[in-house]
Order: sequence, then structure tokens, then C-alpha cells
Amino acid sequence: MTMTKRISARLEGRDPRTGLLRGDDLTQKVLSTFNECAVKFDMQTESKTPYSLIIFDVDYFKALNDMLGYNYGNTALRGIGEILLERESRSEFIGVLGRYGGEEFLVALPYTPSKRAKYIADEIREAIENYSFLDPKTQKRSLKKFITSSFGVRTIDIGCLVKRLRKIPQEEREIELKKTFEKLMDDSTCALEYAKFMGKNRVAVFSRYLEEEMRNLSTIRNFYFQNSSKMPRNLKMMFDSDYCSQNPEIAGMIKTHFRIIRREINPKDTRTKALFADNLYRMASENADKREFLEFAREFS
Repeated sequence: MTMTKRISARLEGRDPRTGLLRGDDLTQKVLSTFNECAVKFDMQTESKTPYSLIIFDVDYFKALNDMLGYNYGNTALRGIGEILLERESRSEFIGVLGRYGGEEFLVALPYTPSKRAKYIADEIREAIENYSFLDPKTQKRSLKKFITSSFGVRTIDIGCLVKRLRKIPQEEREIELKKTFEKLMDDSTCALEYAKFMGKNRVAVFSRYLEEEMRNLSTIRNFYFQNSSKMPRNLKMMFDSDYCSQNPEIAGMIKTHFRIIRREINPKDTRTKALFADNLYRMASENADKREFLEFAREFS
């Protein structure tokens, strides 16, 4: 973007790096479309009115900044901004696009069912993967297959929400609307986290199964956060437990992970601890009784 465009973007409540809506302007615009769907449904027949939300972020963004420098991180953000602005300019596009956080982006799609929202998320994901990003060093668009992204999608039926609103006093409806939208955001983020857990560069659609899997994963991560930096003598009871005796492969993996964490990483590096925990959960889910494994982790957390 030129300096003039950057200044113009800032004045319009848009992010100067990407040209997209951001902050309070983004939040208010998205909430406005959400409320508008509810109002329009109330005025229409009792038909389904889907509302979809997509949240996605840049894979390995921290590593990109740490290893190559912030110029490359900024290149990724600018390129994604260009991709989303092109979509925003299409005559058939109905929704809101914005930069939600550091490397996080949001797409709100009123009147869009889940299947269509997933299709749109996949289109954006593929566009990012195949985009020729500008190399900060050479100033050439030579960085193809350089950036990938992971997506979480959640769709709700506005009709169900409105029926619920009709049952509560008028003065409580705005609060209920806000709570529902916050839950929609949480569910989309949960789906995003699952997409990253499953290997990144993919789209995940929220479901109850997915939600349960992320709760289970949180249990294992908490187990690692609490125990991985402890000295072996303080873990003797855990490794002498019946579970470890009956599951030597899992016990061995935990010992190996804990040894690496104690000796080779910063005790405050929760990101690496979480990666180890994720790998253990995958292995245990495939090769052991998941319920017994989770009970073991909860017992020693």
C-alpha cells in the first residue's frame, strides 16, 4: 500500500498493514450483521437463517518472524490482506472481512450455510497457499507455496436464536444476543485450534466431537505443563503407577519428552510443551484406551 492509502486506511478504521477492518470497527460491523439477521428473521416466515463465522490464522507465524525476521511476517499479512480485499470487492460477496488479531483474520457470512462457508474457507486457504508473496529482499513476487493457514468454521441457525429470544424479556435480549455471538466466536476458535492440531493448512468445521477432542487435548497439555519440568524423583509415584506399568510405550514417550523439556527448552516455553503433549495424545488415541489415558492424566495433573 502507498503512504496515502495507509493514511486513508487508518482514518477509516482499517488496518494500515492489510487494508482490512480491525479492532472495534470490525467488531461492531460483525455484530451489526449478526443482529440484522436476527431482526430480519423475526419479520419473515419461520425459515432457517444460517449465520457462519470463519476464523483463521497464519501457520508457523511466530517461527516465520523469529527465523526470517519481521519483514517476512509483514509480507505474509500484506499478502493475505490483498487476497481478502479482492474477495471483498466481488459483487456477489455478502459479509464482513477483517484482521482480528496479530496473525488472525475473521470472515463473517450472514445467510450462509455450513457447507458453503467451508467451501469459502477452503477457497481462501488455497488462495493463500498458491499466492506469490513479495520477497522483502528481492522485491519480487517469488515466495509461492511460502505461507499456509488454518481455518475454523462455525454455523448457527438464527431462527433457533430468535425463538429463544422470544421467550425472555425485551431488556434481556441484547445480552442474550451478545452471549450467543461470543459463543459463536469461541466455537470458531475451537475449530481453528483443532485444524492446527490435525496438521495445519486445513479447514475444520465445529462439531460436538471436535469440542470434546479439544477438551481432552487441554487435559493432556495441562498434564505436561504441570509435570514436564519436575525432577525424576518427584515423578516416581506417577511412573510406578499401574497405568504406566501396563502401558510401557506411553510411559516411555512421556519420560523421553520430559527429559528433553527439562534439558533443552526454556521452562516457560509452553508452545513446545504443547507440541509434545499433542504428539502424545495422537499416539495414545491410536494405540491405547483413550478413556483410561485421560483418567491417568487427570489423576497426576
